Amino acid sequence: MKQVYSLLGIKGIRTTPYHPQTDGMVERFNQTLKAMLRKFVSDTGADWDQWLPYLLFAYREVPQATGYSPFELLYGRQVRGPLDVLREAWMGEGPATPTNIVSYVLKMRDKLEELSSLAHNNKEQAQSSQKSWYDRTARSRTFNTGQKVLLLLPTSESSLLAKWQGPAGDMMWARAVAEEELREQYFPTAGGGATCPPIDHLSSHHQAELQRIIPEGLFREEPGRTSVISHDIQLTSPGRIRQTSFRVPARLIPALKDEVQSMLEMGVIVPSRSQWCSPVVLVPKKDGGLRFCVDFSKLNAIKPQVSKVDAVRSCLPPSMKKGVRSFLGLVGWYCRFLPDFATRAAPLTNLTRKSSPNKVVWTEDCDKAFQDLKESLCRSPVLQSPDFDLPFTVQTNASGVGLGAVLLQGEGEDRRPVLYISRKLFPRETRYSTVEKDCLAIKWAVDTLKYYLMGKEFVLETAHRALQWLNRMRDSNARVTRWYLSLQPYKFSVEYKPGKHNVTADFLSRLYEEGQA
Repeated sequence: MKQVYSLLGIKGIRTTPYHPQTDGMVERFNQTLKAMLRKFVSDTGADWDQWLPYLLFAYREVPQATGYSPFELLYGRQVRGPLDVLREAWMGEGPATPTNIVSYVLKMRDKLEELSSLAHNNKEQAQSSQKSWYDRTARSRTFNTGQKVLLLLPTSESSLLAKWQGPAGDMMWARAVAEEELREQYFPTAGGGATCPPIDHLSSHHQAELQRIIPEGLFREEPGRTSVISHDIQLTSPGRIRQTSFRVPARLIPALKDEVQSMLEMGVIVPSRSQWCSPVVLVPKKDGGLRFCVDFSKLNAIKPQVSKVDAVRSCLPPSMKKGVRSFLGLVGWYCRFLPDFATRAAPLTNLTRKSSPNKVVWTEDCDKAFQDLKESLCRSPVLQSPDFDLPFTVQTNASGVGLGAVLLQGEGEDRRPVLYISRKLFPRETRYSTVEKDCLAIKWAVDTLKYYLMGKEFVLETAHRALQWLNRMRDSNARVTRWYLSLQPYKFSVEYKPGKHNVTADFLSRLYEEGQA
């Protein structure tokens, strides 16, 4: 081997097992080969050796960090693989013209020398780039003699699988790897309860002081309570928030009563007749027990931040296009709180067009939109969380400038919004007929809310009476037919809701139609 190394100009370096820092490229290749094997081996991994010849051939065909494939560096040319053979057969290419042996050897030697120089430069650049990326997340770790560590070693079942084993730190683990990446510090867990050592060595004064700062009931199972300081909870609004109690399964009622009685005895809770109410939920734990929880989702409903509301309230009408964009950026985050935000803000967004002058022409419609958005954000709209066990209701409407929809749940006066969506009409859509615009609003709203509506029947409320017979209209218009076919995966019923009852989706969407004062 020494003569072969000398002829090929290779410097041999001796390495030992479990010291991968001396042959990084080989270890990197081993990781790549293992990753390739995992893609092809069976579930048991017993046939991994059968795939080695094919995977090695595929690996040697691909250019590496040197910029050339291993086959090309070894033979001075690309090796004909299965794909090359297929390409030659499909393209009808014949065999290459024979070349003189001496000329071929001289050309190959010159090409190998050139490839060697280029590969060396490419390899240095690749190593430098890989090192910089690795150093971003790497951290230096040192271990002391005798310190317990966890070792990442192959399992006995398969050499392709490895797991952390240990802790190791005794002489029987003296052959452990030296590479830090294969070791992890071991932190032992405390087993059992801690025993307080005797304090006889302390003076009587120190013993009395220690007993004074550590009360007898400090360490106990019951939670403690202090009277040193009190905290007042300021309510955000004068209106009470009361949510209907959830029905508890009959078999869990005894556990619920036991938990309530236990908390009453410990003084954690007290009986209350407050008008504020949140339901109780029993959540199963991993150990088979039950966790007593309170559902504060309605109390913690999504609302605008007070600081943002103050900023909107103190905002003055802008005079330049930049100021209009700034205001729209301020209120734009709250579009999910505002029904039909895109249509209501249309007079302001029109001022930001490229064709509009830099100094805006402030019209009455712009001022109405500006004041309406400010007033809406100064109020506190509440969105309730969706309950997928209850049916959904979708209200849609289309105006001359935009589409609007709201997702609702509940019955009668208790119906609450879950989500608001809106968008402006594209220029081509403004030329649609009234029926087509309302059909477009339905199709767009259902597609946008598909994650809420798919798989369960819902009610679709529209302000256009003709859409009650949407099923009969499917053959009257090609565009409506396409939209009707796209709604086939959904199950819903269409109901007519006049504009005076469809306030959210109808009145607000038509408030700023083009040409309306």
